[in-house]
Amino acid sequence: MKRLSRMFSFKRSSLSVEEAIDSEVRRWTLDSNSAKMTLLERRNERIKKMRETSSVVFHEVMSGSLLQRMLREDNNFHDTLMVYCESECSQENLQMWDMLQIYGDLKNGEEKLELFNNLYQNFIHQAGDKQVNLSHDIITKVDMYMQNEVFTGAEMDKELIVSLELATIENLLDSYDRFINNFNSVEQGE
Repeated sequence: MKRLSRMFSFKRSSLSVEEAIDSEVRRWTLDSNSAKMTLLERRNERIKKMRETSSVVFHEVMSGSLLQRMLREDNNFHDTLMVYCESECSQENLQMWDMLQIYGDLKNGEEKLELFNNLYQNFIHQAGDKQVNLSHDIITKVDMYMQNEVFTGAEMDKELIVSLELATIENLLDSYDRFINNFNSVEQGE
C-alpha cells in the first residue's frame, strides 16, 4: 500500500486504491490529450505567425517561386521530391520542369530544337508517354509552333516557354503540397 501511495498521489483515508488508480489514469489521459492539443496549438500558432509576419514567403510558396528556387538551389530537396513524385507516379511534372530548365540554359538553336522536340513528344503531345496536365490553350499554341514549323529553337516564343514552366510548377505545387502533408503526418506519427 505504501508503494502504491508513493506511485499515485492520493490520500489513503479519502480514496480506495481502485478510485485512486482510476483518478490517476484519468489525469494521465487528460495530460496526454492536452499535450497533443498543445502540440497542435503550437503548430497552428507557428503557421499563423508565418502567415502574419512573413506573408511574402507564404505568397512565394503559393505562387511557386519559392518551390522553383528550392528546386534550382538544393539538389537534395530536388532528389527527395523526385523520389516522392515517383512514389505517387507523378514524376513527369518534375521531369518536364527539369527539361525546361535545361532548355533555358542552352545557347545552340539546334540543341534547343532537338530538346524541345523531345519535350513535346514526351510531355505535351497527346500521344506522349508522360503527358502532363496542361491547359488546352497552351497545348494548342505549342501544336501550332510544331506543326507550322515556325519553331527554329532559338526563336521559340519566350512567353510560351514561361507559360509551360508556370503550368508545370502549378502541377508540382500539388505534388509538393501532398509531399509536405505526407512528411508532416509521418513526423507526427499518424
